[in-house]
Amino acid sequence: MNGAKIDVLRLGHRIERDKRLSTHVGLSSALFNVENWYYSGEHDEHLEESISSVAKRWGAPTKVVFLESPYKFIRHYSGTTVHLTMYGAPHKEVITELREENLNRVLIIVGGPKVPGHVYGDVDYNCAVGYFPHSEVSALAIFLYELLGDEIIYAKDPNAEMKLQGGEKGWGKKQKRRGLKSN
Repeated sequence: MNGAKIDVLRLGHRIERDKRLSTHVGLSSALFNVENWYYSGEHDEHLEESISSVAKRWGAPTKVVFLESPYKFIRHYSGTTVHLTMYGAPHKEVITELREENLNRVLIIVGGPKVPGHVYGDVDYNCAVGYFPHSEVSALAIFLYELLGDEIIYAKDPNAEMKLQGGEKGWGKKQKRRGLKSN
């Protein structure tokens, strides 16, 4: 997308209820090399360490940042804001518009608990990845895949500590278990 920097904000993380879901939103963001993965709700050092550690080992540049005031952050974000919600315009239409603009930065927002109504008016786009209940992980992954393409998810950072080399018939006998290689 013309080199635009992508950031993701996960609203309303709850430590006891959302630890796996928020981790998966963060890891999906890192898979697509988003620059910053922001989250709000309850501050969770374990979540931050988990995502940062995986991103570093696998060569993703993603930084994890906790936001105390996410709604103020959205209103003052210096780029285009896209809220993924079932109540938005179809994602393919939004992506077409985004590609036509000369964007420097895009913030993709996914909710957790009920998103306050003002968010719908504070963002540039409300975007739906289907009109059926689904998780923010699936919406984010589909949106990023459609926006950025598939090359990025198979790209390898030569400086990554961990690398995976797959094959159509699985792993050969001489490869390490699960195909993991460490530098």
